[in-house]
Amino acid sequence: MDLVKDGGHQYFIRFLDTADIYPEQRAMAAFVLAVIVDGHRKGQEECMQCGLINICLKHVELCIKMDGQSEPLLLQWLCLCLGKMWDGFSKAQQQGLQLSAASLLQQLLSEPQPQVYAMSTL
Repeated sequence: MDLVKDGGHQYFIRFLDTADIYPEQRAMAAFVLAVIVDGHRKGQEECMQCGLINICLKHVELCIKMDGQSEPLLLQWLCLCLGKMWDGFSKAQQQGLQLSAASLLQQLLSEPQPQVYAMSTL
């Protein structure tokens, strides 16, 4: 994927973690990153090295603290991004488990499908 080859994934990871952007914009960055890592091992590896799992989990936790209902689109794309990130990629799965992703995502099991997908691929 050209975005990974050219380092474009780093832009979207930094954008996702920028403090002063709207949740809708953050959701768009998570969408792009989910596409970058979807079935693309090099994308998964590069994004993992840039801290994508930790960043996504941090924002999922923030959404949970805000009752999970205030930013459903952001929560949806963060969880899809995580699921695509560690789908079939054991190193990312191990990192997710080390970062307590399972216990964090378990809190969302009553939410719509993307959260369940993220849990099932972990």
